[in-house]
Amino acid sequence: METFRAARHLRIITIVSFLFTLASSLWILGSMNSNIASKTLKNQANEMVLGFRFDVEKAKSLLSELPEIDELDCQNGVSQSLTKADYASPAIRWLGVTSNGKIICQSAQVGIKINGLLTEHKQDNEWSFLTSKTMGRSESLFLVQQRKNARYFADINPLQPNAISRFACNQCTSYSITIHGID
Repeated sequence: METFRAARHLRIITIVSFLFTLASSLWILGSMNSNIASKTLKNQANEMVLGFRFDVEKAKSLLSELPEIDELDCQNGVSQSLTKADYASPAIRWLGVTSNGKIICQSAQVGIKINGLLTEHKQDNEWSFLTSKTMGRSESLFLVQQRKNARYFADINPLQPNAISRFACNQCTSYSITIHGID
């Protein structure tokens, strides 16, 4: 009888120990998942900022190297030099030149309109960012270079963190980037 009670007592201790270990493991695992997710989002945010800085610098360099409007050889509003320059960086979707608020030359006829709901973020006398809702799509971000009689535009691809860009997610975190100045 004593052996039976001792075995039963040992089984109860084993079951309680197992349940405690299981609960502790699940709690630690949940904490680790949260910590890993937080670090992953932080790393992706850093990558996005560095990538954005690189893309803006590439767009600045590209716009600065473009010739003046009379040397772009625009035919029917499209320039082969702008089309070639458009493929110089995967971050740039479109290049265009405007005068008096109208597109006079572009890399391709893609239906981009530089009018309507515009918000400009001036960096200095030469450079600014422009956000615009274009033809019912989501907002576009343009880097703009002001020249004598024209403005040169580069439509920069939107930033997407890896974890969110692959899936449609109604409850995902959204990011908002504020640009104060770019060196």
